[in-house]
Amino acid sequence: MILLHHTTNNGPRLAVKTASGVFDAGGTTLEEVFAGTSPTQGEQLDEASLTLAPSVPHPGKLICIGLNYRKHAEETKSAIPSAPIVFAKFHNALAACGEEVAIPAATEQADYEAELVIVI
Repeated sequence: MILLHHTTNNGPRLAVKTASGVFDAGGTTLEEVFAGTSPTQGEQLDEASLTLAPSVPHPGKLICIGLNYRKHAEETKSAIPSAPIVFAKFHNALAACGEEVAIPAATEQADYEAELVIVI
């Protein structure tokens, strides 16, 4: 079973993907789903027509760690930090699977990086 969010006219909505298909989970949050009936009892959705939303559409905090491993610091010719470099991002920095990443107009050069996300 895979949980996913997809976009609707009323905002993100939770769905469940199983071997039998994708089903509306009957709510917009995990709490609403857990309070209701079995997620696979909802309406079956056409997976091909869904537009995915970020996995956690309204996070409370996005806490990031910079230069979190030695090789990355060496690649950027940065000093090895003695403690983690912590910074924040806003929720509008999130992108869904397959969604274009917004780059601000004032950006002169963009780079790419793989990111690991841990949801607690």
